[in-house]
Amino acid sequence: MSPYDHQGNPTVRQYLGTVSHFYPGQFQALDIYTQHAWTAAMVFVEAARKAGKDLSHDSLVQALDAMQGFQTGWSVPLSYGSGAHDPNHCFTYTANNGSGWHTTSGWICS
Repeated sequence: MSPYDHQGNPTVRQYLGTVSHFYPGQFQALDIYTQHAWTAAMVFVEAARKAGKDLSHDSLVQALDAMQGFQTGWSVPLSYGSGAHDPNHCFTYTANNGSGWHTTSGWICS
């Protein structure tokens, strides 16, 4: 979801606050790549937490493969498994009407 028109969302608020604090010049130029990086960091932290204090490559992979229904707060829940590693089969449409990008649809999943 677009962070610009969902600023009441807790994940968006945390993301925008972090970008504003650490990268103030980037705040007006957010893009989908920084959102994907933020989501990847959330997934990594959750998997590392579930892997426990004896974190290793194998325990991290096992935790990632077991991740089901992970709530990012700004996407559909993400699930992984030992097969294909492409959990994101959903999207929303956004459009720029001259006053910035805004979400124009709900989640569409294949």
